[in-house]
Parts: sequence; C-alpha cells; structure tokens
Amino acid sequence: MKRVLLVDYEKNNLVRLSNLFRDKYKIDPSIFTGRLSSLYEFILHDEDGVIFIRIDNASVNGLEISRKAGIWYPRIQVVWMSDSESNALDAFAQGIDSYLVLPANWEKLQQIVQSLQYKKKRYDRRQYV
Repeated sequence: MKRVLLVDYEKNNLVRLSNLFRDKYKIDPSIFTGRLSSLYEFILHDEDGVIFIRIDNASVNGLEISRKAGIWYPRIQVVWMSDSESNALDAFAQGIDSYLVLPANWEKLQQIVQSLQYKKKRYDRRQYV
C-alpha cells in the first residue's frame, strides 16, 4: 500500500486515521473533497492505493464510490468504515476488501493492512498460474 484516500466528512475520524497512517506507515493520506474528479485522480494514478470509505454517513455515497473504484481491483482496494458492524455483511456481499469498525486504532488498522497485503499477494500469484 503506497497511497490512501479517506472518504469521510467526520473531522475527528479523518484526523485520527491521517495521524495513524503518517505515524505508522509514513503515508500522508489524501482526503476526498466531494468532487468525483478527486476520486478519479486517485484511482487513475499508477501506484497501488487503498480507499477508506465511511459507509454510515448519508453525506457520502459509499456504494457508488466503491463501484467506481472496484473496477481497478487489485491496484485499488476498498475498505468500508462504520461506527458499528451493521454494514459488514453488505460490505463483503459487495466485494469490499475489508471493514473497519470505528474508532480506528493502531491494532485495527494493522490487521486491515495485513489483510489487504495478503489479498493482493494472493491475487498477484494467481495471475502467474
């Protein structure tokens, strides 16, 4: 994972996740501005990336963003975020790569990053079989 895009309008969550990524992974996350052009700019970049989408906020059309990003799998992976586990089954039914129950902390983020890395390696190996 070289790049991260955070899609959320809750400032506390954006600050917490941004700090975790900077401190632990030396990644300065991009923040979704609400314009689809910023999403496409992130997606169309050459490097791998992960989009963290707040799914339980009506201000964010997480399903639409997930579908647009999903076309670029495995280069772009998608993680849904929510205050509860209520959307977790929907996430996996939609093909979402992982699910983060907020508030984020180092342990949760580390588990998600390891899971995403494992899925990417597994996918890459299948390409050569």
